[in-house]
Amino acid sequence: MRILVTGAAGFIGGNLVKSLLERMNDAEILGLDNMNDYYDVELKEYRLSLLQTSFGFKFVKGDIVDRDFIQKVFLSSVLKLSLTLQLKLEYEIA
Repeated sequence: MRILVTGAAGFIGGNLVKSLLERMNDAEILGLDNMNDYYDVELKEYRLSLLQTSFGFKFVKGDIVDRDFIQKVFLSSVLKLSLTLQLKLEYEIA
């Protein structure tokens, strides 16, 4: 089974990829992430370095807002799991 996981370098996406690789011996997982600097890029790179040693995982750097890129990526995947998430937290000091 081929699976596309967006946000693969993030906390949730990275853990999902890890879990899928552990549980599905025949899975081909394509991880997608834009690697923006919204939070620590080195942490994202570290997560990817752990995943890239796994058989069945391939990473592609790209952005889900790039229509042409996404069309090509989606054509190569059967099941799509989208975990692209960017939270903005605002604090109010009273």
